[in-house]
Amino acid sequence: MSKTFFLPFLLVGFLAGCTGSGAVNPLTPKKASQDPKGSASDVHETVFWSSFPADGPLSASLQDVCLVSEKVGFICGTAGTVLRYDGSVWKRVDTGVGGLGDLYACSFPNENEGWVVGGHGALLAYRDGKWSQETPLTDETLYDVVVTKSRRGWAVGTNGTLLSYNGTAWEKVAVSTSADLSGIGLSDENRGWAVGDRGTLIRYDGSTWTVSADSPISDKVHKVFAINDVDAWGAC
Repeated sequence: MSKTFFLPFLLVGFLAGCTGSGAVNPLTPKKASQDPKGSASDVHETVFWSSFPADGPLSASLQDVCLVSEKVGFICGTAGTVLRYDGSVWKRVDTGVGGLGDLYACSFPNENEGWVVGGHGALLAYRDGKWSQETPLTDETLYDVVVTKSRRGWAVGTNGTLLSYNGTAWEKVAVSTSADLSGIGLSDENRGWAVGDRGTLIRYDGSTWTVSADSPISDKVHKVFAINDVDAWGAC
């Protein structure tokens, strides 16, 4: 019996924030205080988002966040901004790498290794407490990146740019689209999707990325989250 792939799409509005206030907002969920008139079950089920200030003023727009554990996390943003979470506060990181432009996405498979991508093909690597910039493979802007716990990685960007990471080095991957790619999501090492402009959907089967010919929309798909090999969600 053949499997039918299910790709529902959500039209969502993104909350504005994180621009110039120095606050990471929203980030930390916390329980609401108990209403004397409410039941105990109401209290436990009520969660809201609150602002979480960073250490020091920020003028950058924050673009992506990746939490490795309850005590370690990273945020990237415009003007080469990188923040690190130590379990109690977010602090700006001096990467020591000059000339960084806007950074759009980050992925950290563990506390000691991770990647941040951005404009002009920026590939910022973090290894054992040290930051370095890889030699760009492209001048295209990279909008999203995912690196698995087994250190297999992918990055996507403008003009159909797709990069692959084998645990040692990055390389270009040819795909049959020139659409800007803005999001990528894997359900496991061998299954995933990349999405982008004009409703572009590209499926990964473990060896090949194939552009889907039956996209249900023509709008830009910003992000995608793959649950398993037959179920995924995209946001446009």
